[in-house]
Amino acid sequence: NQHFREVSTTVWCVIVLTCMAMGLLTLLAISKNVDEQAGRREPSALTATLMAAAPALHAAPMLCMVFLAGRMRVLQLTDNLGEPPIWVKAAMIGATACAVTHAVLVLLSPTIIGSHAKSDPQCGAPDIHHVINAPEEHYSQRYSVALLRAMLAVLMNVCFAVVCFGICTFQYSRVRAGKAPPVSPAVGCTLLL
Repeated sequence: NQHFREVSTTVWCVIVLTCMAMGLLTLLAISKNVDEQAGRREPSALTATLMAAAPALHAAPMLCMVFLAGRMRVLQLTDNLGEPPIWVKAAMIGATACAVTHAVLVLLSPTIIGSHAKSDPQCGAPDIHHVINAPEEHYSQRYSVALLRAMLAVLMNVCFAVVCFGICTFQYSRVRAGKAPPVSPAVGCTLLL
């Protein structure tokens, strides 16, 4: 009779962030191909919205790497038996929730503010500030969306900092020889990225 530990918070957060990023980027690639095959010179509303949401995914790989580095550090110090403190787990979940909520908010913003994302005619890159160009009757919605996006970004960075702090300060009472080894160069470099 074998006993398996439940899936760690780190792995769940990495799975969620990876699925979100791969799902959005796959939809974007399909949408761009459909636009191209249809001979459109301008991206469709769906493509423009997905292009505007793509920058919201930039934090996902870094969050995944820091979460995994933290998990490796805990396993190093606990002979593969320990878990990070509950406050570090909560920060991982918080950062993941902020990243997912931010991407969903960007995807829903055309519906909320009544304005589709526009692309820059010079380079084709999405104009992520399409919220500012929303119709005047959606004044409160566009600034609410902008404020919520800013708050999510700040909260995600705070959660990220908490995870980094937890990695560097994690102590385990049964560490060999009574003293925890220093943070390894690999984990340190990952935190600095």
